[in-house]
Amino acid sequence: MKRLVRVSTTLGVAILTIAMGSAPLAAPAASASSTGGGTFSVGELEPPSFVPGENEGAALDELNALFAQLTKFNAQDKLTYVQAQSVTSSDGATVWTIKIKPGWTFQDGEPVTAQSYINAWNATAYGPNAWPDSQNLSDIVGYPALNPAKGKPTTKVLSGLTAVNSTTIRVHLIHADSQFPLELSTTSFLPLPNAYFANPTAWGSVPVGDGAYEVVGKWEPNRSLTVKRYPGYKGPAPHAEEIVFEIYTNTETAFTAL
Repeated sequence: MKRLVRVSTTLGVAILTIAMGSAPLAAPAASASSTGGGTFSVGELEPPSFVPGENEGAALDELNALFAQLTKFNAQDKLTYVQAQSVTSSDGATVWTIKIKPGWTFQDGEPVTAQSYINAWNATAYGPNAWPDSQNLSDIVGYPALNPAKGKPTTKVLSGLTAVNSTTIRVHLIHADSQFPLELSTTSFLPLPNAYFANPTAWGSVPVGDGAYEVVGKWEPNRSLTVKRYPGYKGPAPHAEEIVFEIYTNTETAFTAL
């Protein structure tokens, strides 16, 4: 087993690795032609949540394993499509059309649809939820209605979002934004399955996403989260067969364990 301890600080990220054996450390992203294999562990601090909009970037490694972004920067720092098939605008970057690739599923078998994204974005933007990533959706038409200066919102949905069909999302922005495709690479714009909305507590014990890895067993707070390759993943096959996210109370404890 290989061990990777990643310690995040306010000054940056320090990565120390110990590889037992002659094989190189397998990273959790690779071409589909690479079979890879094996297990490695990652040292993490306790995440507040695995709900994308509620996470505030505190569990990026776990979210990147469990979920697939619409767009993503590759190793050459070029924006590429992951679950998106295309992201286009024909009116000067105010109205965007996102087409998602058909046939993708969450790890519980539920199809990933345009509504999966819209439901998640509505929940993130809804003021009373007080999710930290809410502000990242503030440019979508209808956001002020979900976050009134006084009183409670009279709606729970962003009026600027429309599911044209099961694989097409229409997004109306308050202001033109040519960088919108880049913003879709962030965790604020990930989808959520119906299982989350049916029972958030149960989902929190076994988070279900649409990414390359699925949860093994249950999330053990203050201990660990183990994930393995999701065989139904439609994107590029990851190298490692299994990843163990080991939770530490602070960076000093993680270094000691390393």
